[in-house]
Amino acid sequence: MLLLLVGMIIVFRLGWGWWVEKQLNTKLMELRGRGEPGALKEIPYPPLKDAENAWKTWDKALSALNGTVDSPRSSFLEYGDPPYPPAWMNMAAASENANGKAFALARAARGRSLAQFRTGLPVQGDPWLPYLNSLKRLANTLADAAEYAHFRLGDGDEAVERELDLMHLAGTVRQDDFFVSQLVAISIESLACRSTQAIAPELAANESPKARPQREKKIRQLIDVLLDERLAREGIERSIRVERLMLMDYYQQRGTRVWCIRPLNEREIVRMLDGSEVAGDAARCENFDNALEVLKKSRLENTSAISALLPRIVSAQASVPRYSRWFENNWIKTDAFLERQFRVIAERRLTAMGLACQMYRAEKGKWPAKLDDLRPDFVAEVAKDPFHADGRQIGYRVIKGGLPGGGDRPVLYFDPGGPDVGVKAQAMYYWISNPPGSHFAWPVRQYRDLARYVVAKESSKAVDGNPDQADAPGKKSKIENEAQKP
Repeated sequence: MLLLLVGMIIVFRLGWGWWVEKQLNTKLMELRGRGEPGALKEIPYPPLKDAENAWKTWDKALSALNGTVDSPRSSFLEYGDPPYPPAWMNMAAASENANGKAFALARAARGRSLAQFRTGLPVQGDPWLPYLNSLKRLANTLADAAEYAHFRLGDGDEAVERELDLMHLAGTVRQDDFFVSQLVAISIESLACRSTQAIAPELAANESPKARPQREKKIRQLIDVLLDERLAREGIERSIRVERLMLMDYYQQRGTRVWCIRPLNEREIVRMLDGSEVAGDAARCENFDNALEVLKKSRLENTSAISALLPRIVSAQASVPRYSRWFENNWIKTDAFLERQFRVIAERRLTAMGLACQMYRAEKGKWPAKLDDLRPDFVAEVAKDPFHADGRQIGYRVIKGGLPGGGDRPVLYFDPGGPDVGVKAQAMYYWISNPPGSHFAWPVRQYRDLARYVVAKESSKAVDGNPDQADAPGKKSKIENEAQKP
């Protein structure tokens, strides 16, 4: 009787395993039938000469970076938006003097559009990516150098060139294989946008009419780079393909040690492959609204991490049964990942529109009444807000009398779907989180200033005799005056 029971269990296990393995093989055949790899070793790495590989030059720039001299963003220095205090200028000057070779290599890397970080992916092991931390330090140094060239050296042309260097660094990292690399690239792109917005108010306006065409040529080049989203989209799709195969490899390693319940493991692989296809479809969407609709089709439990907070997502995951508690689904939180992707796309589009507005003002002597006024002389088309499927443009408002001196305050904005809490008093050049203590489920509308201004201190006397504080309303403090000196 015992032998019969054992025999029945073995027969059941063999039949069950055959059935699940057939499902897995069918799924892998579907992938390969579409020309997609079904294993890590099938991911192609075409030969690329070192002389054509941008990553090789960026790697040299990392090695040339002076590790003993911090730029302001890589330090513990506390400071606000421009105008920067003397401590910022001194630290940026030290970085400028210490990193000339790294800056030259960064410029040389821009002559190479292709990048390859490896010639194959690790099998049965996690990748080691020590260069990612160094890349963030290099990005900080380049951003500070761009602002230093503009604010202290008065060299707007070099400032724009360094913003282009920074965007090229992000585009290089976009060609890496992994999700974490895409996140680093997103942070570099966000940094480039913030830095560009900080220097934009004077870029076109301060040039003489004779020199303006050359400056505008460089600004238009930066606009084109900001609006070119090809590498960003290709990077996301590639990382999805690579990560799902690495996860499948991981599952298969675990399954070899548990023969009896291996079909549970293989069934989880099938679910993961199904979910990754949905994630890939979402990544190809032109806007975040459509991406969320696509993600509703997924049966992966981790693809709607924020669904409980965001009313417009109806979670389809709650009713999905777990196939086994022996095997945990480790797939990424796709919606949160894509939210960051569309956030930086919005920042890039807004920054490009801001530069076009600056050129319009330099030529016309006034801000555009609406963004459509920028066409066709300054942009071919007005960029769309990528968080919405209705085709709405990046937002634009001119707040009459909104500046401290009574002048008009132009702002651009995009809307991630949260409430509009209004424009803050201080100038804004970067992502504004939900106000402290708020209970909003989604980030608030994001405003960005086009005009530079400083809100006057409220005190009528120096605070405790501190000359760094404003002396009277409407006057600048010693720090602000020092920061504006050439």
